[in-house]
Amino acid sequence: MLVLAALPAVSAFIGSTQVGWQIGVGSAVKLSFPSAPMIGAVFYVAMLAAVVMMGEFIHGMALSYGAEAPIERCVVLSAYTATPLFLAGVLRLNMLIGLLALAHTI
Repeated sequence: MLVLAALPAVSAFIGSTQVGWQIGVGSAVKLSFPSAPMIGAVFYVAMLAAVVMMGEFIHGMALSYGAEAPIERCVVLSAYTATPLFLAGVLRLNMLIGLLALAHTI
């Protein structure tokens, strides 16, 4: 899960600093190199936190329905569910296509 969650963050870093994004006519907007690593790190941590939180929600629902599922299995289920989102994050190399792909996976 740690490597899969890094794919969209690294792709977004490369895409936002090297390629940028352009809407309409004009020059491409790119992030500066000092700000992009911090945004990428926050993005990575947020994705990991979202998977763990979803695993905790699954665990709580399992307990409320009388099932006995360990928290580890619930987080693994959450990570498997988020795998398409992680893999679609590779398309963030091109920011505009990446945003469309991200919207499609949700």
